[in-house]
Amino acid sequence: MTASIPLVRVLLGDDHRIVREGLKQVLADAPEVQVVAEAATGPEVVDRVQALAGALDVVLLDIAVAGAAPHPPPPARAHAQHLP
Repeated sequence: MTASIPLVRVLLGDDHRIVREGLKQVLADAPEVQVVAEAATGPEVVDRVQALAGALDVVLLDIAVAGAAPHPPPPARAHAQHLP
């Protein structure tokens, strides 16, 4: 009997479609990773994170994604309230 591998649910946030497609291809080789959503702008990232609350583990985000605030985001732990 083998132990099940925990699934890591990922959102890809980048304004370049080719980058998102490339990341999806790389992550497709990892059975424990599932890309559950994509976003091309900062507001889309926020919308998808809110819509997927509790069903999302990781956000891979281009720090210069279109439409994002011109300052660095707060630390991830500030938003990871549902995690231990």
